[in-house]
Amino acid sequence: MHKATFSFLLAAATLSLFLSREVRAFAASFKRICRARDLIQSLVDEQQCFTSDNGARAFGDVCAFDIVYEDRFEPQPIVGKTDVTSHLLTKVAQRKGRGGFRIDKISDGDRACGFAWTWTCGNEEGLRGTTFVELNDRGEINLYRRSPSPFSNLVI
Repeated sequence: MHKATFSFLLAAATLSLFLSREVRAFAASFKRICRARDLIQSLVDEQQCFTSDNGARAFGDVCAFDIVYEDRFEPQPIVGKTDVTSHLLTKVAQRKGRGGFRIDKISDGDRACGFAWTWTCGNEEGLRGTTFVELNDRGEINLYRRSPSPFSNLVI
């Protein structure tokens, strides 16, 4: 191979590596904004919104005034911030000391996210399901749609 050709190829390869590092560094400097995911993870993991009174209130605090809370175990959707908070507080009281709630997987959405969950009690796993959450322009929860897994309803 001619010396000039080799030098050119070496320079091109070096430039390519340099640009790749620069591009990677540039891309890494931008963090994807995932408000919905971060909010739900915080409410579940830090606030324990489904297992503690303070967590249920924290959930209510981030709800829109006109939230629609759909739970397949309820005969109709629960509408409104006050009614949703009241519903969650009632559920927390019923479950006191009966286990925890775990997020198994969660999408990385900004305006909306979905997650798979499991109720737990010690090492035992109970009801599973999925939930879809949507935020309004102010970052408040305006739709919460909870569905149990179809396999959770099987009676053997």
